[in-house]
Amino acid sequence: MMPLGTIVSPFGRRGEVKLWPDTDYPEQMLKRPTIALRLAKGPVSQWKVQQARMHKRCVVLKLEGIDSIDDAERLRSAVALQDVGDAAPLGEDEYYIHDLVGCEVLTPGGAPLGTVTGVLRTPANDVYVIRSQETEWLLPAIRQAVRNVDIAGKRITATPMPGILPESLADAAH
Repeated sequence: MMPLGTIVSPFGRRGEVKLWPDTDYPEQMLKRPTIALRLAKGPVSQWKVQQARMHKRCVVLKLEGIDSIDDAERLRSAVALQDVGDAAPLGEDEYYIHDLVGCEVLTPGGAPLGTVTGVLRTPANDVYVIRSQETEWLLPAIRQAVRNVDIAGKRITATPMPGILPESLADAAH
């Protein structure tokens, strides 16, 4: 299963919850009759969706059996999941975050720069969080910096712009 988003808070007084999407296609959640949630403590469980709507950049869900603020509060931080096979098709140069995490980042010459540990979503572009042995650094996911992504080989070839790399890695990039 792959993440769709995270429940960030109750919404209103009647048990609705606000879900922050981890997808470029949050509208896909509006048509789901059920949603899988992984609570902080416990296994993945299926919930019947009674109503779903967009509110700003979030999805507001009314789930069966969640009828009060207290009920909704118990779902805070739950991760919404979907089967990988149900995911929206990707366009060229689009990748699922769960496929990027764990990829090794290399210079065009093959020198290791670290491993992708996360992806920050920003309005301008995504930013890959890279962890090397010494430090953590950020790589903007733009054409000038990310040269090639090989999901099958779990490798990303990158040419970080000047000033992006920590000093401990700057020599490896040149």
